[in-house]
Amino acid sequence: MTAKISIERLRTILSYDPEIGLFRWRADKFSSRGQLVAREGSQTGGLNADGYWQMVIDGQHYYGHRLAWFYVYGEWPARQIDHDNLIKSDNRISNLRLAGYSEQRANQRIRKDSGIGVKGVYLHKSGLYCARCMRKGMPTHNSYHHSLDEAAQAYAAASTKMYGEFARSE
Repeated sequence: MTAKISIERLRTILSYDPEIGLFRWRADKFSSRGQLVAREGSQTGGLNADGYWQMVIDGQHYYGHRLAWFYVYGEWPARQIDHDNLIKSDNRISNLRLAGYSEQRANQRIRKDSGIGVKGVYLHKSGLYCARCMRKGMPTHNSYHHSLDEAAQAYAAASTKMYGEFARSE
């Protein structure tokens, strides 16, 4: 793997506005053929197919949220970066936080293929609604309820207890 950009190089070629979450070029950028490809002060990068802001610096691809963390804190994030408001392109530093895999999964909206439309709840073969929280692929909370509302409330309470600020039940 190619070495990551240094903090000195990053801060030399880009500026970052933590209030709006955007990177801009500090000087005109030219292609290897000498053609102007970006003006000083213009925004860097663009959205990738998954909705994340991505940019190329010195031939390397970087995600905007990881660069923002590095730019502000001076070290590469040791864990994943979670977008608190779920907007993948919102790279304001106040919207970014370190997260583990389970925490990131907890801070997701309900899946589009959900059979009953309530996060963390499914209809068990017994006819009861099961509220289930998972951690590292294993169920850590299972409770069975006669109503969908009860199961939804049970999931919300268990998720909040387990994931704290990362819990999202809608």
